[in-house]
Parts: sequence; C-alpha cells; structure tokens
Amino acid sequence: MRRTVYIVASLLLLSMAFIVCGCRAPAGDRTPVNGGPAFEAPLGIAVEADGNLVVVDIDLKRVLRVNPVNGTRSIVSDAGRGSGPCFETVWDIAVEDDGSLMVVDSGLHALNAVLRVDPVSGDRSIVSGGGTGSGTPFGQGPIAIAVEAGGSLVVLDQDLEAVVRVNPASGARSVLSGSGRGSGPAFSAPTGIAVEADGGLVIVDNGLEAVLRVDPVSGDRVIVSDSGTGSGPSFKVPWDIAVEADGQLVVADRMLKAVLRVDPANGNRSILSDADTGSGPDLGGRDGRPNGIAVEADGTLVVTVAGFEAVLRIDPLTGDRTVLSNSPSDD
Repeated sequence: MRRTVYIVASLLLLSMAFIVCGCRAPAGDRTPVNGGPAFEAPLGIAVEADGNLVVVDIDLKRVLRVNPVNGTRSIVSDAGRGSGPCFETVWDIAVEDDGSLMVVDSGLHALNAVLRVDPVSGDRSIVSGGGTGSGTPFGQGPIAIAVEAGGSLVVLDQDLEAVVRVNPASGARSVLSGSGRGSGPAFSAPTGIAVEADGGLVIVDNGLEAVLRVDPVSGDRVIVSDSGTGSGPSFKVPWDIAVEADGQLVVADRMLKAVLRVDPANGNRSILSDADTGSGPDLGGRDGRPNGIAVEADGTLVVTVAGFEAVLRIDPLTGDRTVLSNSPSDD
C-alpha cells in the first residue's frame, strides 16, 4: 500500500532502528556533554509557556527540555524517568494550555497513540489509541500533533492519510479531514501541522510537496502553496510548519536544507535561511536535515536538526543561524 511505503520511507530517511523489546534505556545513549544528555536524533519541538523548549528525540525515545538561554538539556521523560507506557517511536510534541506535553508515538511495533506527559514528573499516560478512546482507530502513522484554541488535539495520521481530531479528556477520535471527509486534494504524505489564529489548520505534505489549509469545521482542503500555486523555490521534502505572529508560515524542508517563509494569502515562497541565506552553521551541513520548527515568543525561530544533533535558532529577519544546543557527534 502507498501509505505503508511512505511510512517505511520516512523511517529509512531518518536512518534509525526503532524496533525494541520492553521498556529500557536506549543502548546508544552517550555520556552527557555540554550541560546535559546528548541528542541523537531531535525531531519535534515546541515552546512552553515559560520559554523553555521541549524536544522529542526519536532515536533515544525521550523528551528533553532545552534552556532557551544557555542551551542546557535535561530529560523530561524516558525509560528511566517517569512512569507509564514507554515511548517507542516518538515523532512530535505539542503543549496544552495547562503545560502538559502531548506526544505522538507511531510505527511498526510502536504505541500508535497520543500520550500525555507530566512536564514535572515525566509520567506518561495514553490519551488516545491502544484501546483508549472511541472512534476511528489510528493506523501506524500518527506523526504530528497540534492543539486547537479550544483544547482539542489535531493529529496527522499518515496511514489513514487524514487529520484526526482527538478529545483531550476522553480520547475519542473523529476524522476531521481525509478520505470521505472534506473536499479538495487528497493527502499523500502529511508530516507537519499547525493552527492559524483563525483556527484554520495548515499542513505540509511531502508527497504533494505542498502546504495545504484545512477548514476546521468542514474538513475541506485547499492548496496554499506548491509548484503551481505561488512563486518562489519549490518544496522538496517539507517536513514541519509553524505560524508566525503576523500569520506568515514557516516551513522546514529536509531536502532543501532550508527554512522557507510562505505568504498565507498568495502562496509565495521565499528562502528565509539556508546555506546561502543568513550566516552561521548550515542547516545540518552535509549530513543534517532540518526537522521540527517552532516560533518563540519574541518571533525567533527554533529548528531541530538531525545529523547535526542540534537545535538552531534563526533570526526571522536576517536568516542568521546560531547553535542554541547541540551534542558533538561520535565521529
């Protein structure tokens, strides 16, 4: 099936092994360096109310917190910290209004669920999936998550090729947009989701090489930006998306190794930061890939880069890049 191919391709693209037995600390964990445990493959990123950053590391099966001033890393939740179901393949993270962390875990032999993580104790509980919550079951592909203004969760499921809305209290699931729900172009391989100020959902789909907007009521889908909509450099593998305070969209593209800004009205694309735009370390250099992206309270962008094992901070005006937090490679 095409959906399965996309999921497998995504796993291969990250070049990691995820199949494990039991709940145990990752064998590849490195000695703590540079003020905290090392990253192995930082992926999803979100900003807490106090400005701290929370990052999921897909290889270490871990949530880490990054101090936004000095880049110090600390473990929030993993096999050795916090009780509850152990992470298997963590892809993305979002923050609820009360500060709880929402994590999606999916893939072959994974939980295929949304988990809530206590930001203090690291305790984990399944909110939806794995027998919790009614409605359409997740496939093996819940890969991205965001929180709507009313508190509902919206989850991208690559296996279902759908946006699934989840009740944060009961875990009940309903397809908001996908096959049989909403009009417009079908999803192909959606990987990133964010919520606009008016409640619209914006999604990057690396199969379509596009940004789509989903109506939060009808589920209707429209192309915001792709090779045929809007001007500027075309997407290659758009992986994650965030919304700036003025409504502009910012997209991390793994293949372009760039952050692009997208005009939400006309779809025009421009390079905000890459090897030729802005100073500082490349977005991963030869082996790196920009993955997750988020916007800090002051408008600065933060991007996770696997391969470089880092969080980079990007100036939203100049595109200049600085390393906020990183781990020396094993090489």
